[in-house]
Amino acid sequence: MSVAATVERISDQVGHRLPKLAIVLSTGLQAVDGDVEAPAIFSYADLPDFPTSAVPSHLGRLLVGKLAGHSVALLESHDDYYTSGRIDTMRAPLAVAAGLGCDKVL
Repeated sequence: MSVAATVERISDQVGHRLPKLAIVLSTGLQAVDGDVEAPAIFSYADLPDFPTSAVPSHLGRLLVGKLAGHSVALLESHDDYYTSGRIDTMRAPLAVAAGLGCDKVL
């Protein structure tokens, strides 16, 4: 499945709630997911080219919803070059976030 097809699949499920900001969460920051209003939740395992993490505390989910009044995409876990050996390991998740409308990444 291409990035465009993944974006379309997610867009179909979230409707008008498309995010403007992508937030990459790591260990210790994933608790913020409880503050997302009515999130649409997607497992990384169901999204092509999204990384799997060897870190047990990384949830491996994409949440799309409202956080403090802002439309956001939370990327719950990431993969680093030093663990995967791949410099492009976050290319697909960030391309999908951009395709959804995110023009900023935190």
